[in-house]
Amino acid sequence: MLTKTFTRLQEEISFGKTSRYILSQKGTKTKVYIAAELPDSRYIDDFFKLIWDENIQHTILLDNADQYELAQNFWPSSSHQAEEDAVSIELISEKVFVDFSCRKYALTYQRQTREIDQLYFSSWLEPDIPYLSSAAAFFREMLKFPLRSESPILVHCSSGIEVVGFALLCDMCLRQARDEEVDISRTLQNLAVYPAAVVGNIRHYLLAHLVVLENTVVGGTGVKCDNFDLNLPILISNEEIQKHLEHLQEMLWLDQQAKMIKAEVLHEEMLAENPPLEEHQYTYVDTLNTVWVDRFTKSHQFVIAPHPSQHSLAYFWQFMEELNITVIISLNEPQWCRQKCRIWPDKHHPQMNPSKSTSVKHDSTTKLKNYSWIKVVLTGVKKQTPIEILSLKNWPTASNCPEDVADFVNFCIETKDVLKGSNPVLVTCHDGLTASGLYVAMLYNIGRMKIEEVCDVCSSVRKIKSFRQDFLKSEEQFIFLWEAAENYLKEIQMYETV
Repeated sequence: MLTKTFTRLQEEISFGKTSRYILSQKGTKTKVYIAAELPDSRYIDDFFKLIWDENIQHTILLDNADQYELAQNFWPSSSHQAEEDAVSIELISEKVFVDFSCRKYALTYQRQTREIDQLYFSSWLEPDIPYLSSAAAFFREMLKFPLRSESPILVHCSSGIEVVGFALLCDMCLRQARDEEVDISRTLQNLAVYPAAVVGNIRHYLLAHLVVLENTVVGGTGVKCDNFDLNLPILISNEEIQKHLEHLQEMLWLDQQAKMIKAEVLHEEMLAENPPLEEHQYTYVDTLNTVWVDRFTKSHQFVIAPHPSQHSLAYFWQFMEELNITVIISLNEPQWCRQKCRIWPDKHHPQMNPSKSTSVKHDSTTKLKNYSWIKVVLTGVKKQTPIEILSLKNWPTASNCPEDVADFVNFCIETKDVLKGSNPVLVTCHDGLTASGLYVAMLYNIGRMKIEEVCDVCSSVRKIKSFRQDFLKSEEQFIFLWEAAENYLKEIQMYETV
């Protein structure tokens, strides 16, 4: 059954002379792609035998985080030996980037071994629509795979063949853009001849236009960390900062279009890793004015909200219970006197009762140089939940940026370890925008510097603004992020030399 399906798909992705995107095979009828959906795990051996027979050396895996468990049956993180036949697949190496992973596998069959390169779209978090900047980076990397009739590219996933069609449309149009004008509509018509490569989702078709624009018009803003001279008084000149700010403004319309495409599905995907909200829970979301933010390969990592008022305090703690939030990052010291209420208890006021069914009890407080580590126990209707609160000091509510760059960077570094084991995390500040946006953007940039050794403040700001345009509106905050990046790099350099 699998062999017939796979062969049919291969034939359907063979292109004739109308296929202008096949650059080296123009005018020929040779297959350069194979589109496929991952079969049942019972057919693992047949799957790799077909890869062997077709001499496939490059594969594209499009599974999102929720579907990756099935893909691991085929592309393991260690050696896999078939039970009946001499077929094995082993991961040789993996290079991880923010938006994708580049892997190299060794496929052994009948005592012969071949290497297979795989590009995995690790930052495609939602079942339907990836983020524009992530998709643009992924398909830019896919262009490095050659189109060769003797070794077609396998484009596959386990979430539906429409996702494969979207990937083929993007790749073909970007290859077309190298030598001639792009005709996305005509390319889609050519693909429509082959049912296995259909782009049946209008959102995918619209997003393909933006991916092509992103990769043909927009330049990169990242800088390799090794290229910075940390002995200079400033990491980046004012002129370069202004260019990056202009770039952000130019990209605003592109990101707004992408957000409109995603808007149709965001509501139903909002709590992908948590139980669906019941009707009364939407009251918490509306009252608290929350924003959900992803973190690289983890969807809905952050819930960003303002400090609760006396009116919304009960909703605040009920929200913590319902979503099982165990970590709170507070970036401005709560204004107890102004609000005339306490958000959480302390050693002087060890217990508070936000509502008749909810109580919060103080457990301990550890005062560190630049923040306080507070532990409380939330007792609600259903259970008791221990919660850790990391409250940053010395960031006045009237200020766009914290007073001390080094303290802020150290706080970001130290809280990253706490965030690893918790999902979601509540990030809160006085207005739910100013401090929280800066903090999450800094985490993005630290992650990129750590993973890719690239400093890209512009992309980090753009990513956080894709969730809400009101984040990071001031030039002062943009400049501060570069100062923080410089401080982070110096901290890492000093640590490495010790």
